[in-house]
Amino acid sequence: MFKSTAKLLGAISLFFSGVSHSQNVTAFTDWDLQKGANIQSFEQSEVININSGKVYFKGDAMQDGIIEFDLFTGGERAFVYAYFRQQSDAVSESIYLRTHKSNAPDTIQYSPVIQGRSSWQLYHGQKGTASAFLPEQQWMRVKLSFKGDKLNVWVGEDEDPVMQDVTLMNVVASGGVMLRGFIPRASNATYAAKIKNVRITPLEPSPVEKVATKAKNAEFISKIEVSAVFKADKNATTQMPEAVAKGGWKVAKAEADGMFNLLSWRDIPKGVRPWTVATRFVVSSETTQTCELDVGYSDTMTLHLNNSPIVFADASYRYSDNRQEGLLHPEQLKVYLPLQQGDNEVVGYVADSFGGWGVQYRLNNCADVEVKIGT
Repeated sequence: MFKSTAKLLGAISLFFSGVSHSQNVTAFTDWDLQKGANIQSFEQSEVININSGKVYFKGDAMQDGIIEFDLFTGGERAFVYAYFRQQSDAVSESIYLRTHKSNAPDTIQYSPVIQGRSSWQLYHGQKGTASAFLPEQQWMRVKLSFKGDKLNVWVGEDEDPVMQDVTLMNVVASGGVMLRGFIPRASNATYAAKIKNVRITPLEPSPVEKVATKAKNAEFISKIEVSAVFKADKNATTQMPEAVAKGGWKVAKAEADGMFNLLSWRDIPKGVRPWTVATRFVVSSETTQTCELDVGYSDTMTLHLNNSPIVFADASYRYSDNRQEGLLHPEQLKVYLPLQQGDNEVVGYVADSFGGWGVQYRLNNCADVEVKIGT
C-alpha cells in the first residue's frame, strides 16, 4: 500500500488538513482508505473517520521521522494505532492509544509488530506503556518522533513527551506509515477515532549502534534453545512430543533485560493455535542444592526438571471473568529447583494465542552453578 523504496526527503513535510464541504477533498488522495475508514464531514471540516479499519499513507518510505495528527474520540472502549517503519502488515513498529483509559498507567502502548502480531504483554512499564490525559469528544494533538532506536510520544499541548526514549525493538529500516482503528465486539463505541491535520516529516536518518543481545543482569539466562513450533492446548504439557524431541532446535539470545520474544525466533505455522515451543537450558551444579528460578512467561508455562514436570501456570489474558492482563515480568512465577550434582536440564513449554509470546528466566540463591546449552 506504500512505496517500499526509501528516499531521503530531508525536511519536506507532507500535509493535509480539514477542509470545508464546498472544497474538493483532493488533499486526502495521499491516503489509501481501506474498509472501515471513510472521509466524513464533521464540525465543518472533512476528517478521516475510522471504525475498525486501516488508512495507508501512499508516500515514500522513511526510516526516521515525525508523525502528527489531531485526534477526536468518544471515550468508549476502542483503540487507535499509528504504525511506522512498516515493511508490510506483518512487520512494523507501532503505538496505540486506549481511548477508554485516560490517565491509566497504560493509556499509550508501544509494541513491535512481528509476524503480524502485537507483543503488548511483553513491552510494558518503562519498556512500552505511559499514562496520558485523553479528553472525551475534544480535539487533541498527538505527535510521535522516531529516530534511530528511540521513540518519543506527545499528547495534548504539553512540551514534555508522555513517552520518552522508549527503545524500538525491530531492526531499524525505512518503511511506510499506517493509521488504524479497532472497536472490540463488546464496546459501545460507534467509531474508534476521527483524524485531521496529519503532518508527516521525514528526518535525516541517524546511525544506530548495534544493541547488545546479552542480558545486562548476569542472573538472567541470556541464551536458550528453542524447539520447533507445535500445536497444543493451554493445559500442561506433561511430556515432550516425539516430533519436537526429534526436530531441530535453535539457539536464541535474550534482549537486554533477559527476555526472549519468541516471535523473533520461531515462525507460527498457519492454522496452529495456540502455538507452543519447548525452551531449554542446562544448570550444571557442583553440589546437590535447591535454587530459586524466577520465570516470566506469556501465556502458559509448564516447567520440567530432568524430564519431570514440576509446575504449570496460566497467565492468559482475560477481560471479564477472573480478569488478568497476562503481562510478562520476572516475578510472575517462582520455582524452587531441586538440583542434582552435575547437569540438570530445565525445559519450559510456552504456549500463546494472543498478546505476546515470550519467556524470561532468572536464577537466584545458587552457588557454584554454570548455565549452558546442551549436556
